[in-house]
Amino acid sequence: NVEKYNLQPLDNKAYNEVLLNLIKAPEILRKAYEQKALNVICDYVFNLSNAFNNFYAQTKILTEQDEKVKQAYLKLCQMTAQMNEEMLDILAIKVPERM
Repeated sequence: NVEKYNLQPLDNKAYNEVLLNLIKAPEILRKAYEQKALNVICDYVFNLSNAFNNFYAQTKILTEQDEKVKQAYLKLCQMTAQMNEEMLDILAIKVPERM
């Protein structure tokens, strides 16, 4: 639930792309249910993971000087991990605690 984390758009295109993907989750679940198509969830997890990978590659999270921005980055990381875990749980895929 994005509202729980109070995530707001920032001046970081990769961050905003992940945020937009997170916001789409309820719509994705509704679409998967209506179409009875789990592949919709698979596509979503793939796209969210790609967006996050791009963000992670481009962004210095722990060395960010602005503490508010740094906290937003960390919240985004936490929310992305939680969303992936929840979506994979729906697909009955166990998520390893550590990779």
